[in-house]
Amino acid sequence: MRFFRPFAPLLKGWVFSFLGWGMAAFVLGVNFVGGTDIPWTRALHAGIRDQLPWALLTPLVFRFASRFPLDRVIELANVTWPCVLMQSLERRRVETGNVLAVAL
Repeated sequence: MRFFRPFAPLLKGWVFSFLGWGMAAFVLGVNFVGGTDIPWTRALHAGIRDQLPWALLTPLVFRFASRFPLDRVIELANVTWPCVLMQSLERRRVETGNVLAVAL
């Protein structure tokens, strides 16, 4: 079974991810049902809809972060500045009322 050997850490990550995000969905569902007058099934559907994608993506994000670490400050600056620039351009577009979208 050497084929599944590289997937073992990822499967272990998915188990912990589903436990963690499942606990978050449960707490949010209890809060949702306790604060409103809706049935549990609707809260369950909302929890699955909101938390399941994160439970699936969390191990992949951790694997990606361990494969491509942002060790140096230069790399982090190269990633951060375009995001700050795009945010400032978007803020200026909203403030001036320009409704034309810029296609990237």
